This record gives sequence, C-alpha cells and structure tokens, in this order.
Amino acid sequence: MPVSSGIPEIVSDARPRKPAAVFQCQVAGCNVELCKGSSKPYCVRYRVCQEHINETEVVFEGIASRFCQQCGRFQALADFDGTKKSCRGRLQQHNLTRQQRRKQKARQRL
Repeated sequence: MPVSSGIPEIVSDARPRKPAAVFQCQVAGCNVELCKGSSKPYCVRYRVCQEHINETEVVFEGIASRFCQQCGRFQALADFDGTKKSCRGRLQQHNLTRQQRRKQKARQRL
C-alpha cells in the first residue's frame, strides 16, 4: 500500500453505484417521471402516476380502462362495478376467502 505524506491510500474494490432508475408513467402521452425519492413506492412499482391510478377511466393501449388496485394493472372498464377500484374477479376471490374464514371460525366455536 503506497504511503504519501504519511496517510495511507485507501483502494476500494466496490463497484460504482448506478444512479436511481427514473421511470415514466406507462399511460400514452403522460410524461410524469417516477423516481424512488419523489414518487410513492406504489406508483414506482407499477409505473403509473398517482393521477392515472385514481382516474375512473383512462385510455390505455387504445382501450377504455381503469387501474385495478388488487391486480396492479389496467383492465377494461367492463370488468369493474360502478366506480370501484378493484375488478369483479378479485372482489369475488376476496369475498370467497372471507366466507371461508367465517365458516372456519364458526366450526372452531362449536
């Protein structure tokens, strides 16, 4: 280890860090940048800005769609009831799971 002016030189084998990834909202025409420091983690994970997550109707890949919060993707409006933010399929799964839990608890009480 070379010594210059009495201070040992530190050599690092660590790789240089990559800069934080910056993504854009995946809705066509939306140029909102999603970076880990300034956007919510949920938005960065699904690459959709907060505005489009909350919209009741978005044209995504040429189809009128809505972002399903349970599935984490855009689905056709026909898959939703009213202004709900979860598609019918996921809501049915959720309700079925709840019914099964209630039945199990009722059996345990007997």
